[in-house]
Amino acid sequence: MARINSRDATGKLRLSTSTSGRCPDASGIFPGGTCVPYFIALFEPLGDANNPGSPVLQQMVRNVVGSGVTLPATANFDDNTLQLLDGRQKVFTNAQLVKLAKTLKLDTSPTTVQRTQ
Repeated sequence: MARINSRDATGKLRLSTSTSGRCPDASGIFPGGTCVPYFIALFEPLGDANNPGSPVLQQMVRNVVGSGVTLPATANFDDNTLQLLDGRQKVFTNAQLVKLAKTLKLDTSPTTVQRTQ
């Protein structure tokens, strides 16, 4: 649910952005639950920027972003890799996301959001 609810304004899956809003003014990525405004907030602080990656990480990044994206020579466990994953992830199609939401028994019916003036 947290991944599905971490989306930008166009509906694209993101790691560091969410249309759910910042807590406590909005429900966050866990409606009615603990305040988490976007997916990577679960893992903050993010750790040492000098944490080296490996060929396995490089392949996993390739799997997430797809073959059409030029990768750096090495992928480390750092902000650059996180930003690449955030902006270029190609893991799920819209149809797969709907199927995943239904599998998780999430409400996929259209809703109207009322904003206060």
